[in-house]
Amino acid sequence: MRKVAVVFPGQGSQFPGMLDAWKSFDPYVDELIVQASDTLGYDMDALIKENDGDKLNQTQYTQPAILLASFAIWSVLNSKTHCHVELMAGHSLGEYTALLCAGALSFEQALQLVSKRGQYMQECVQGVEGGMVAIIGLEDAAVEIICSEMQTQQLLVSPANYNAIGQVVVAGDAHALNDLMDRAVAAGAKIAKKLSVSVPSHCMMMTDAVDQLKQALEEITLSTPTVPVLSNVDLEPHRNPTQTREKLCQQLIAPVQWVKTIQALASEGVTDHIEIGPGRVLTGLCKRINQSLNLHTLDEPASIDALITLMEEDS
Repeated sequence: MRKVAVVFPGQGSQFPGMLDAWKSFDPYVDELIVQASDTLGYDMDALIKENDGDKLNQTQYTQPAILLASFAIWSVLNSKTHCHVELMAGHSLGEYTALLCAGALSFEQALQLVSKRGQYMQECVQGVEGGMVAIIGLEDAAVEIICSEMQTQQLLVSPANYNAIGQVVVAGDAHALNDLMDRAVAAGAKIAKKLSVSVPSHCMMMTDAVDQLKQALEEITLSTPTVPVLSNVDLEPHRNPTQTREKLCQQLIAPVQWVKTIQALASEGVTDHIEIGPGRVLTGLCKRINQSLNLHTLDEPASIDALITLMEEDS
């Protein structure tokens, strides 16, 4: 029996013009862009169409832009067929999109929340040199040992994303990360490279943002998701608003357990994995985690008919 899970991408999947084809495909996408612009007070259409992508790549703008893009694509699919989904998950920021699509909060609330989240994360490291490094080709334990050997109160480095088998992203102090890359290569890593990000996410350098996010979460109304949404932190579903607030705050400083998330989906009997949003990053990661899942992406209108067929076969 087919069992469908939907996953939503996080930061790094954005690109200029990521909704252009969807705007031509369905006028409702334009309506959502206008709604997002009114909610946030700036021209979201101009942001996601800019040629150089400079502003789009700034965390406080990236996060609402990706949430908008993913939600718009989900909304188009949902308007054309009954989306019977067993589970949802999202990578970092994508967890907010999953909660939105599962009815835990409104579109306006989600936009405002992730905009504030991005702002708090950016402010957290003003005047501090932080970054993130992808380590490919080492076991998780080897990366963890290197980090623990280097970690001090002054130089913070720790695993931030367990993205795939043999692929860990480390976040922390920029100077420490230079040393970490050398150590990783010496230990046998195939690749150790800095990522183009504006903040070191999912590490203790985000501690100051936790209290601010907690306050922002207290100011909005949350509901229990209508579809189980797995947490990045502990792989357990969000069961009530209080728990959701706690999980989202903890997510800022805890690593994203994406490998275990995909493994948890498989253990729940999921047969089909659908990535909805810009790009195909999560589909690529899933191929390295569990090759038994049927992988689907919905990042362009040309793919929607196949997804509609899939949903209708399952109903």
